[in-house]
Amino acid sequence: LKLTMGAIRPVKLEGLDIYPATVEGLQETFGSPNFILAKARWMSDDEASNCVLCQNKFNQLRRKHHCRMCGRILCSKCCKEKMPLPQLRCEEPERVCEICRPAAECVTKSRSTILSFKFEAVKGIVSMCKEEKGLCKLVELGGVQMLISMSKEPDAALRAMIAEGLHILSTHQPLHQMLAVVGVIKALCWMISACDIVTEEKAVIDSLSALTIFCKLNEFKMKALQDGALDAVLKLFQAQTTPAISLVAVSTLSLLMENPNTHTKIMDNPGNILRNMLLLCGSEDEQMQEISLKTLSHLSMGTDWHRHKIVQEDFTAGQMMLKVMRSKPKNDQILCNVTCLVANLSTSSED
Repeated sequence: LKLTMGAIRPVKLEGLDIYPATVEGLQETFGSPNFILAKARWMSDDEASNCVLCQNKFNQLRRKHHCRMCGRILCSKCCKEKMPLPQLRCEEPERVCEICRPAAECVTKSRSTILSFKFEAVKGIVSMCKEEKGLCKLVELGGVQMLISMSKEPDAALRAMIAEGLHILSTHQPLHQMLAVVGVIKALCWMISACDIVTEEKAVIDSLSALTIFCKLNEFKMKALQDGALDAVLKLFQAQTTPAISLVAVSTLSLLMENPNTHTKIMDNPGNILRNMLLLCGSEDEQMQEISLKTLSHLSMGTDWHRHKIVQEDFTAGQMMLKVMRSKPKNDQILCNVTCLVANLSTSSED
């Protein structure tokens, strides 16, 4: 997968062709809060005879004004607000049209050292994520880059909103390429590791759920591994997580383990991930049982040593596979998964 924006190509959002914002230099903005957006093309005066927003015709009284953000020409009524635009290297107030103002204002506020301004910025962008026109404008004007660049913010409440916004954006398939290039996977992995599992459960689940979306897609699985997805998920297995987090974490791990190159890292993990995985097979939640057994089935397709270690850990954990088979689960897929697991283990020359 060649993860590069290249020439700016439109993405189809809500039936419209949207040109995503790009930044000068490297496109990734994770850990780079002071990114500079590439400037939009400046319309020439002879290209516009009417205001693009109110459609009123320009004349000697209704003068033409350029919006610094989008470069289009509007009347003074539709392009009256002025604000600093540090994202364009404009520290002095510049004219911004009413179409661009909400998103541009949020990106500008995100640069502030005042926490309340940062809250307003993130709250505004996340709110825009939830509605059609707002989503399109934030993609065009740097809202995506802003959220990803702020993912290292230490405030828990702010981090929760950022995680929610990135989760919403990740549900839009046309944005996946852009999100991956800008650094969303690194941002999600960082937040999963940085959040307190007890007090920030929603932020962890939002981040994990978004990460799972990328781990499901073949074109992004290797990118997810390179950007730290496996380490982030494994850390959750070394902590006392809630049932909701555990379920999403196991689902994500199962997807990552479809790649055989991940197996050794799990087997050698000092936190005894294998033991924890076997114990989850005894969960009262049948969905958890199903996914845990599926994950172990992936592991059992590795080397004889991997299979031998699973058998050893299962015995130490209390013969969880045998308990599952005797439990008569209502979910037939559980029996299918445990049967597949046992069949794979039976091929080991060491047991």
